[in-house]
Amino acid sequence: MTRFVVFLAVFVFLAAQASANAYEPNKITSIYGAGSVSCGDFVATRQESDLQKIGRFKQWIYGYFTAVSMYYPPANNKHFLETANHESIMARIDSYCRKNPAANLHDAVKSLQDDLLQVGKRK
Repeated sequence: MTRFVVFLAVFVFLAAQASANAYEPNKITSIYGAGSVSCGDFVATRQESDLQKIGRFKQWIYGYFTAVSMYYPPANNKHFLETANHESIMARIDSYCRKNPAANLHDAVKSLQDDLLQVGKRK
């Protein structure tokens, strides 16, 4: 009986630890690369037409969408990125960043991702 109580106590303790450390889908602990840049800096770089820096932003954005596309299968035989082209992606991110200069680039891209996924589900 004592072993059972000890086993039960250990089990309850470990179960509580597992739930305390559970994955939270909307909580990101680290953002690497260009995604950590503020939206204000992103907009300023686009206005300066610094092609090298803009290229780094685009590569990060498209790399992000490539990774996301691996986890979201096409809805209704259409991939979520088929509803947008490169120019509209950059314009929508630029628009988000102008409205939210204190946010970071990841926030803008994630917002666009959420919108595109919703559009893909409706079609």
